[in-house]
Amino acid sequence: MDYPVIHQSYQFGSYQVSQPRPKKRITLPVHCRYCTTRDVLQMYGITAPTLSRWQKLRGFPKPKIYGNPNRYLKEDIAQWENDLGRGKVIEHQGCT
Repeated sequence: MDYPVIHQSYQFGSYQVSQPRPKKRITLPVHCRYCTTRDVLQMYGITAPTLSRWQKLRGFPKPKIYGNPNRYLKEDIAQWENDLGRGKVIEHQGCT
């Protein structure tokens, strides 16, 4: 339960009750240019450790906006897919 904050007003010597400020949330439109980590995991049917491995070994794009959740630029993902189809993605030497 949130309790109101009581503080003394120095100008008039009276007490005032102020409500806590609501947290600001970043809201992006539905048709935006970004997708979340969860969206990426669902698109490819992979887990978070696999996504991390793809970023290290296969050059999967890093998030453009770090936070909770991270946000990836859809254009970067599309470019990565195009490069993957052309064989430009570098495989790690230990992977087959």
